Amino acid sequence: MPDSSHNKMEDYNFFNFEATWKGKKRMLFGVSYFKQIKVTQDMKAQNSEITRSYLQKAIAVVSTLPLFGYLKLRLASTTKVFFNEFNNYSLIEAAFKELSSNLKETWGRL
Repeated sequence: MPDSSHNKMEDYNFFNFEATWKGKKRMLFGVSYFKQIKVTQDMKAQNSEITRSYLQKAIAVVSTLPLFGYLKLRLASTTKVFFNEFNNYSLIEAAFKELSSNLKETWGRL
């Protein structure tokens, strides 16, 4: 997450970097989306690991395609749902599988 992210309730970042992938140097494109919420006493009672007044989570996607806007929209909705069920990592897995499937299907038609 970027510097001063604690001053925002939610935000996103676009980034890119060069990496060796499948034996070739490639440009990879990413989007990171973060959100924070105020911690309630009920949340603290349910999870002793929560010690701060705000809880922050971030999800990032790295892609070989520069689809920043599309990825941002998908991450925003996934992050918001994930905040309702912090320990339900199957939500993240399902979002990843759906996103991968949609991108493969779309990219294959171009």
